[in-house]
Order: sequence, then structure tokens, then C-alpha cells
Amino acid sequence: MPASRGKGDISTLFAKMIDWTEERILEVLDRFVWDGGFPEFSSQFLCLGASRLSLFRSANDWGLVIESFGYSPPGGTLVTSLYTFGSTICNVDEEYRQRISSFRTPPLDLSFNSNTTFYPIESESWQDPEVECEAANVGEIELRGKRVEIPSRSEYCKHGIELQAVSVQASDFMRWLSEVYRDDVLCSDDEVYTHLPAEMVKILVLDEWRHPIVDDEEFPSGLESFQQLAKVLIENDPRLYRPTETPNSHWKNWLGSGIIV
Repeated sequence: MPASRGKGDISTLFAKMIDWTEERILEVLDRFVWDGGFPEFSSQFLCLGASRLSLFRSANDWGLVIESFGYSPPGGTLVTSLYTFGSTICNVDEEYRQRISSFRTPPLDLSFNSNTTFYPIESESWQDPEVECEAANVGEIELRGKRVEIPSRSEYCKHGIELQAVSVQASDFMRWLSEVYRDDVLCSDDEVYTHLPAEMVKILVLDEWRHPIVDDEEFPSGLESFQQLAKVLIENDPRLYRPTETPNSHWKNWLGSGIIV
């Protein structure tokens, strides 16, 4: 859906940006699929819950942001990841820079990308300390400063979450949070702007879209959805986003994510 919330005046934006084309935007996105800076929803290291994609524009710059919330089996944590791509990147996360460049010679150019993680749950008390993959029966948790009651087993079924074990799994609890507290587990308005110039305006927000299946060697440039997103950015016109592809970004399409083999 179109969105006008931002930190600039959308009426002052130019229709096109100097030195940028749809093809060049797609090249940037493709490059980070190769280099590991693009969100991989089928990753064995993150069981996917909620996700969101937003486009930003200013007179001279473009930005594309993907948020994902999920359960990380290696870390045993509930984590929100912020993937930012754009013509001007601010506040590059140094930990991310060092991690993604440590095994590359020369180091990876992060001029158009930075990733950051947030932890919306105040503590790890939601997880059973004896059984890492199970959620604890603690009564309630603290989510971004608000108290949230742990649901009964029947509540999971109401949201299409089929419990496969006697004990509630961490991935089940994460998906329940994604369905019921979506805005709280994803990034706040200020967090979304972490790596973007303050004057940029949010012009499009998507809760569902066709996301590349990296395991099948799909790239953004090969998908109609991302081709149209690039066009929206160049033309500064969200009406140009009219994909015919079936969206696949909901967690129900990635039930195999977070399974380490």
C-alpha cells in the first residue's frame, strides 16, 4: 500500500534520480544475494516469522528496506533483522561490515547496503532453559515495554499454527507473536530509518510480495515484483507496482526455514 509517512516533503521530489536506472538498482540487489547481505527466507539459521518491505525516495536518493523477524536456532534468540539497500547508506553497522568482509579480498564494498539486528523481547525468559527449542510456560513476557501473556495451545490453532509436539516449540511461539503482535516484532518507524538519510520519504509498504528463493538460484532481477519495485523507485510512482506473481513472503511459505541439516 502507498505510504506518505517520512521525514521529507514528498511534493518536492524529482521524478528521476541522476545516475540511477532500474537495471543498476537490480544489479545492487543481485550483488548482495551473492555476497550474503540479502535476506534469505529459506535460511537454516533463521526460522521466519513476520516480514515487511518498504521503499523510500528523496530528490536524489532511493532506499529499499526489508525487515524480518524470526527465531535463530544457533543463537536461541528471537531477532528482528533490518536489511537496507540504497544510493546513500548512513550509519553502517561496523560489526556487520567486519563480519561480511572478513573472508573477502578485497573487502566487500558496502556503499549501498547495511544490516542491523534488534531484539524486541526484553529477556530470554520465554525459552525453556532445559530444552532450547521449547518455549517456557512463564505466564507472560515483555515485548517492547508491554506485558504479553503467553497463549494457550488453542490460541495457536486460531492463527494457523499447527503444533507438532507436546511442548510448544520456540518457532511456534515466534510465529504466534508474528501474527498477533506484528508491528511490535518488526522495526519501529525510527529503526527503519537507521541507515537512511533523514529526508527520505516512505512511498510504498508491502506486507506480502514475491521474494527470491535463493536456494533455487533466484535473484531479484529475475522477478517481476522486484523489477517493478525498481521502476517505482526510479519514477517515484507507487502506482507502477502491479505484479502478477503470487506473493510468498508469509512464513507459511517457508516452513523449512530454521532447520539445520
